[in-house]
Amino acid sequence: MDRKSKEEDGQEDAAAASDPLVTPNLEESILKNRMEQFKAELKTEYEYSYRSIRPIPFLEKQYPVQRLFLDGGVEYLSKDQTKHQHRWQKLDSYKDIFNKNVMEDNRWIIEGEPGSGKSFLTLQLTYEWCANDEESCLCDVDILIVVKMRQLSGVSSIYEAIKCFVLSKDSNFSIDDIEEILSEAETSLVIVLDGIDEYPHHSLSNHFMNIIKKIILPKCKLIVTTRSGKIPQECVDWTNLVRLTGFSTETQEMYVREVLTSGNDDETLNVIKEWLPSTSILYEFYQIPLIFVTYAHLSHETESELLHFTSMTSFFSHVISSFYSHFDNKMECAYMDSGFVTSEKHNQEFNRLSFQGLQLQSESPQWKKDLLIKEIGESFIETFISIGILREEERISNQTEEPLSNSEVIKIIKFYHNLYCDWFAAHYLADVIAKVDDPDIKSDGDEGLEILEDLDPFTFQYLYRFACGLNPACAKHILDYLSHVECGDVFVMLCLLEQRGKVDGIKDNLREICSRTLQMRNQDTRVIQRSVLQLINIAAREKNVEQLWFEQNGHEMTDIELDGILSFVAKCKKLKKVRFNYSMLPVGFHRRALLTLLTENNVEVLWYPSEVWYRLNLNSGTWEHKIDNTDLTEEDYNRVVSSFRDINV
Repeated sequence: MDRKSKEEDGQEDAAAASDPLVTPNLEESILKNRMEQFKAELKTEYEYSYRSIRPIPFLEKQYPVQRLFLDGGVEYLSKDQTKHQHRWQKLDSYKDIFNKNVMEDNRWIIEGEPGSGKSFLTLQLTYEWCANDEESCLCDVDILIVVKMRQLSGVSSIYEAIKCFVLSKDSNFSIDDIEEILSEAETSLVIVLDGIDEYPHHSLSNHFMNIIKKIILPKCKLIVTTRSGKIPQECVDWTNLVRLTGFSTETQEMYVREVLTSGNDDETLNVIKEWLPSTSILYEFYQIPLIFVTYAHLSHETESELLHFTSMTSFFSHVISSFYSHFDNKMECAYMDSGFVTSEKHNQEFNRLSFQGLQLQSESPQWKKDLLIKEIGESFIETFISIGILREEERISNQTEEPLSNSEVIKIIKFYHNLYCDWFAAHYLADVIAKVDDPDIKSDGDEGLEILEDLDPFTFQYLYRFACGLNPACAKHILDYLSHVECGDVFVMLCLLEQRGKVDGIKDNLREICSRTLQMRNQDTRVIQRSVLQLINIAAREKNVEQLWFEQNGHEMTDIELDGILSFVAKCKKLKKVRFNYSMLPVGFHRRALLTLLTENNVEVLWYPSEVWYRLNLNSGTWEHKIDNTDLTEEDYNRVVSSFRDINV
């Protein structure tokens, strides 16, 4: 439909609305037509976002989102446990987000670490709605609104956001029209606020917070995505909480099969699979979807180089170098000079700006393009955009109450992903800290080390780990700092692994940390949980772990969960005891081959559902009483279950 036709339709709608002779049926028909036109415009614009995606920036080949998207790990916070404690439970699929009976409210917060796939999930949901997918959780939704919160500087409402950043620039729908349509469709409306932690304004009284609080559009379904640890705390008690947990081994294999090998190249799949377990330091890192996808595509091209990676720093250094080389090759094929060689001064300035961006703007630094050009030059910026390290976006500059039509559109530069920012900021941090010991530089050492207090290691763990891997002189100061931070022992070990690359030479440190109680609790962040798991995994391989305790208050463990834990235990040759505290375990365990391995290793499996405890009989696979070694009968087990649930109601 051309602009003239749209305008004529708009005039007819207005005339019909004011004509007293217009019948209710005709008015309803006009509203329906307007709604359908609005939906059609949304779908046209959404198609551009999900149909052509590059898994990593330098790839020439593009994919539709439905080809790339895989259903990774998803959990929800169960609120039907004790009054004081909730626990995370696994969802079978992201498609169950709206279907769980325990999720009674119509507000959802989806959290995840950087690179966990929050925005990618949003793209998949967008595709499913546009394609009228009958299996989608959005199959009965009339209107889906998706807005990227990082774009909304100077935008005061969801209606303005749709007008500026969702609909096409030549759309005839006004802000008032959009407000009316959303109000009309409210009960069958889903709004996605993608990346609320990147929203430029954080006042709790703003329009978007009022949507979350159900002051505005209370009947619609709302999904808010945010990075872990950035959830508005006042919303937790009455909002459904969901989190993305990354790629399991099965999901990783599926990605390689469906995207890289088209399902028929087992040799490539096996090569990639056999490398993953051999790099224990990187194992948890590869569970981040963004990192695994990068790893998988790079290994498909330069497999021999990936065999030598023993740390996150070495891997990420190769990633950045690959971006550079692919850009150079692309320009060479076009018979053009890449112009990539930049001065050391420009590189250092970019590193400094990256670090200061994290200091001033938290995890998602951004700059006005014209101001950044003055700092480091246009050639540098355009090259990094072409490489895929930086990206350019348009924003509304209006910070006043002036009409939206008077607003200026400005260009913003930000990183393609926050991990890239951590990488360049780590170079600056490493240089600054390393100079503390330089006798030729006159400075107060303590003053130089104060920079470490600016960024929380639990929020910026990759920044600290990269810095340790880049510069050993910097690492010793970071390690000393982290050793005085609460729960910093885990990060000390991981930073040591970055510095040395391999576990050789740091076994004493590993043994010292593991000799103390190493806890992983439900309330810990995913960063801490994964770090503890990684540390246990490394320690177990080095035979430094003799006992494991699992304490999960109120948790009812499944057969699959118990199988996974005991499979890990069987691989740890020195581990002699595993103990489960204050959780409910299955009635027995009967995988004979695994029980045989546990018997050969003389492993003792103990269960403490309360003060009374039981031992797993490795011959029969049943639980037995601690005193007389008699089997726990079905009646006894049911009493334990009943008592456990009474305590944890």
